[in-house]
Amino acid sequence: MRVRPWRDRRFDIQAGRIPPVFGVAGRHIYASDNVLIGTPLAWQYLTVLRADAVPANADELIYARSYGWQPGYSVGDDGYARGAPLATAFRYDTGVEARIGDDASLVSVAVALTNGTLSAPGLRSSNGGPQVSTRVALHPSPAWVIGASYADGQFVADTVRDGLPASQSGERYPQRTIGGDAEYSWGHMLIRAELVAARWTLPVLGPPSIDNPLWATGLSVEGRYKIAPGVTAALRGDHLGFNNQTGTYLTLPWDAPVSRIEGGVSWAATRHVIVRGSIQHNARSRGPIRHETLPAAQVTLWF
Repeated sequence: MRVRPWRDRRFDIQAGRIPPVFGVAGRHIYASDNVLIGTPLAWQYLTVLRADAVPANADELIYARSYGWQPGYSVGDDGYARGAPLATAFRYDTGVEARIGDDASLVSVAVALTNGTLSAPGLRSSNGGPQVSTRVALHPSPAWVIGASYADGQFVADTVRDGLPASQSGERYPQRTIGGDAEYSWGHMLIRAELVAARWTLPVLGPPSIDNPLWATGLSVEGRYKIAPGVTAALRGDHLGFNNQTGTYLTLPWDAPVSRIEGGVSWAATRHVIVRGSIQHNARSRGPIRHETLPAAQVTLWF
């Protein structure tokens, strides 16, 4: 539901399943605004963190590096399940959002109160508290958009916290995320860049303990150029990095750093049909597949 109380003021309220307030990539995945087929790493790549299970010590965490599609831990849910990205562009959260200003305003501000977090949005609260997120955008000229974002929410699920020692079960284990984005357009060219930096605090359990926050930082830079009416070429580079964690024998990034470059072409065949082709190269420092080049084609019908 969206409500605009005043016709002549740039203010609206949304409630229900709402798109992410944080950052910009989550609102640029629609067919009409995405030349490439892939999604920026920070908004798609699965880390080894899970809201419903946590590692008992640093060795467990380091052992799981690069297995984001099925990490398993000894605290919480004992099964294997996929990990969480820094932020997800594919699932909307449940809550309420207020926005002042729009793309035509010098400054626009959006604030949301939701059940889940950027990594793990939810239909109902299962993590002990809501998330607050906000984005402030500056439009100094029609060519420029500069934004800053922040989000803070409880990440570790109640089912995990209930099984912790009494001294730790009442603690708060949040995900705090900061972001910055910029966009510049000139003629037939558009350049976008976004930085997402997420910090998780986990319970301090057995030795060697995870007694420092876990950081992950994703950077994405994309350029696109309109070659002809309806035909646009684009190139995007991504990198996702992690801070070090010290185990019994090794000190390593707590997940495997990964880089990606993708280039492609989009053709608007008709008003409601978009044809895309792209090629993507991925590289990371650990895992059963460390380098992969993937061609892809896509036809989108939208209305």
